[in-house]
Amino acid sequence: LDETALAAESTPPVTIIAPAYNEEEDIFDSVRGYLQLEYPHLQVIVVNDDSSDDTLRLLEQRFSLQPMNVVVHERIKTRAIRGIYESRVDPRLIVVDKMRGGKADALNAGLNLCRTPLVCCVDSDSILERSGMLRLVEPIVHDDRNTIAVGGTIRLANGCTIDDGVVQSYGMPDNWLARFQAVEYLRAFLYGRMGLNRPGGNLIVSGAFGLFVREAIVEIGGYKRDTVGEDMELAVRLHADMRS
Repeated sequence: LDETALAAESTPPVTIIAPAYNEEEDIFDSVRGYLQLEYPHLQVIVVNDDSSDDTLRLLEQRFSLQPMNVVVHERIKTRAIRGIYESRVDPRLIVVDKMRGGKADALNAGLNLCRTPLVCCVDSDSILERSGMLRLVEPIVHDDRNTIAVGGTIRLANGCTIDDGVVQSYGMPDNWLARFQAVEYLRAFLYGRMGLNRPGGNLIVSGAFGLFVREAIVEIGGYKRDTVGEDMELAVRLHADMRS
């Protein structure tokens, strides 16, 4: 980690966008983890995509949400937004409540509200290492003219001990099927995608943890809702747009 390049005065602001649908079991730990990241200029936008459980109520209670007046420039069309809230506990946290539109639509709603040059799209149950964002932004800091997206390594949380949004200890899952999945994640991220980097052929930035230049996504119309793998579909369109 290049501590000099990532000093507070030179680090670009980042907004984390976390779409949430029925995530009452994990949402508090995940959001607490995002807010504890070692990063100087950070905002978190949680987009509640019409959850039918207590996801929104839990966020209201734990983070003391209050309505906020903000103008949203809808550069990407999304389903209707019912309300936007800010936290009294930590002003860096904003929660959006909207009509059900799917993960891609929720990400687009967050992009419309986001005002930072870089955006980090995550799953609402992702737990990030404390220095993860600093490592993720480093390639853009060193080459912001040619780098528009950076992907992070994803591993299974099964077998790990997590407390207050921070991984305290690591371990293997008890279930054998989950163990095979852990090996597959190692193959995909540490071998497959690192290898594809060499010829510039990476065709996916995982939706669980990926950093983007916000304007690059907005210019191509954001995430598509009519696709199964919105993260891979976005990466392919970004390749095509940049090469043209």
